Amino acid sequence: MYDRGDVVMSNREELRSSILDIEIEMLEEVPVKKRPPCQDNPKLFRIIRGAQFADWSEETLQSYYNDLLNFGKEGKNLMTLKYARMDNLIECLNLDPLVEEITNIQFEWLKEIYAKYPNLISQMGRPLNESAEHTMNGIVSFKNYLRSELETYSSETLKLLHHDIMEYKNKGINMVEDIYLDLMAALGFNSLEKAEELAKITPN
Repeated sequence: MYDRGDVVMSNREELRSSILDIEIEMLEEVPVKKRPPCQDNPKLFRIIRGAQFADWSEETLQSYYNDLLNFGKEGKNLMTLKYARMDNLIECLNLDPLVEEITNIQFEWLKEIYAKYPNLISQMGRPLNESAEHTMNGIVSFKNYLRSELETYSSETLKLLHHDIMEYKNKGINMVEDIYLDLMAALGFNSLEKAEELAKITPN
C-alpha cells in the first residue's frame, strides 16, 4: 500500500511531505481500542510529526523514505511496530549501538531545553521520567518513544542520522530545540520564549 516506486527525490520538503503521507497511512492501520487524537487529525499530525525532521539532511530523509518503502514491500507497518515496542509487546527490533547513542544525545538536549522552557516542554513534550508508562491514549517517556522508533530504522538511516546529530553537536547546536522552533513556528509563534510565556498561564 505504501509503495511509491523506487523514487529518489531531490527536495527536502518533498521528501518530508512524502514521508508524512506514508506515516499517516501506516498510523491509520495501527490497531487500537480507542483512536488517539492524531489519527483523527492528519493536519495536526503533519505539523507535529513533520517538525521531527527539521534538521535531517536530505540524505537521511531519503534513507528513511526508502525504509518506509521497504517496510511496505515487506507488508510491515513501522507505526505498529513502534507502538508495540513502546508497550513492550515485542522483542527488541534493532541491537545497533547507535540506537542508544542517539537516544542519549537527544535526551541530554531535551534536558537542556527543559531547563529553559519548563512549562512549554511539560505541556508539549514527552516526559523525561523513564518510568512514564505508555498507552495509545496516554503518554510515554522521551527515551522510550525515541528508542522504540529508532529500532525500526535501517542501519543506513541510523548511520546517516547519527552523522547529522554529530555535526550539530560539534557546532554546539541543540537539534531538539530546533524541533520545537520548527513546531512553534508552524503553530504561529515567532519564538520559544513567547510560547513559554503562554504555557505559563495556560493550565495543562
